[in-house]
Amino acid sequence: MDVVIYGHGSHGADVAEIAEAAGHTVVGWLDDFPGRNEPPPPHLFYEAAVYSGVNDPQQRFCTVYYFYPAPPLLHPSAIVSPDARLGHGTVIAQAVAVGNGVRTGSHVHIGAGSSLIRCTVGPYTTIAPGVNIAGDVHIGGRCFIGVGAVISNLVTVGHDAVIGAGAVVLEDVPAGDTVVGIPARSTCGKLS
Repeated sequence: MDVVIYGHGSHGADVAEIAEAAGHTVVGWLDDFPGRNEPPPPHLFYEAAVYSGVNDPQQRFCTVYYFYPAPPLLHPSAIVSPDARLGHGTVIAQAVAVGNGVRTGSHVHIGAGSSLIRCTVGPYTTIAPGVNIAGDVHIGGRCFIGVGAVISNLVTVGHDAVIGAGAVVLEDVPAGDTVVGIPARSTCGKLS
């Protein structure tokens, strides 16, 4: 399959590496469209799957609505349960384990070495490398989960929340909140 990647930064390079490792050919890059209110020229999408190379969930949300649905993009070293349901445009990096009961929305990015079991992940969410999520966890859309974070049993993370790197989340996180630390605590939207 031919692949076009939106976003030519370091995250875009990571997505390109995943695509090539999966045996696809990166045939082009999109960095910006001619006008924010105009869709990109249709000829860019014929017979090519378009994936976002944008790490920021909010920015990904604002750009990918132009894209036609693409199948999930999986690094060949990722292990995905046959029971898992992945949304279109989802990108899964190397050495990721996606267990049974996992459901993702569209355009979710899951970083290298992460592990997900029995959880739902809303659309456009970014899960950084080394994250562990297990046990009937519900994560809203457009969230950012930092490197090495742990989200444990029966926790709900609201839309647009940010989980800091290395945080251990044991309680629900309200929509739009930022939590850091062990155990994770709210910063009331302000990091010092």
